[in-house]
Amino acid sequence: MADNASESPPEEEQAWPKKQMLDEEEDDNKQPLEEEKEKQKLEEEDDNKQPQERTTNYEDSDDEFTDEEFQRYIKQVNESGGFDIDKIPNKYPLGFIIPVSDLDRRTEDFVEDVKICSKLALDKYNSDNDTQYEFVKVHKLNLQIVSGFMFYITFEATGVAPANGCEHSTHIFQARVYSGIEDREVDFCRLKPSYGAPQMPRACC
Repeated sequence: MADNASESPPEEEQAWPKKQMLDEEEDDNKQPLEEEKEKQKLEEEDDNKQPQERTTNYEDSDDEFTDEEFQRYIKQVNESGGFDIDKIPNKYPLGFIIPVSDLDRRTEDFVEDVKICSKLALDKYNSDNDTQYEFVKVHKLNLQIVSGFMFYITFEATGVAPANGCEHSTHIFQARVYSGIEDREVDFCRLKPSYGAPQMPRACC
């Protein structure tokens, strides 16, 4: 009898490994559930951080045009040709002319594109008017989002106009240039009208 007792462990000792195995299985089952809950929680937090969809109906939002602002925008477009526009609300419809106030913080490729468009416009002006102006710098940029960008560029150029003989002068130009994925096209380039900044003559060459 003593030998049989030593060979067979008590019932409680036999049950312990089984209980441990069951506990481990339960923990394994809980882990995927907890991970899934944590994943869902993170996804919900990300969704809450996403910006709200912007509306283009300026009559339905405080961040859109008021009737007075809209009428002022139309007046400025008509008077300046799209080159001198006040800041417009963030929720603007496609097709509106947008002032770019942070050109110096845009990507190098974008800034270079604006410069290239300015120089193309000035080349056209020089060709059409028998002048020899050279691009200096961009003063201001407005843009219109179409199937690419329609740039409304105000820039400075310096050079000699035949009518002035040897007089070297600096002028402010305005150009509207389309910049697409594969091509650029100059709509027009002109001296800024008299309502803008005065011309700045320099010493004779």
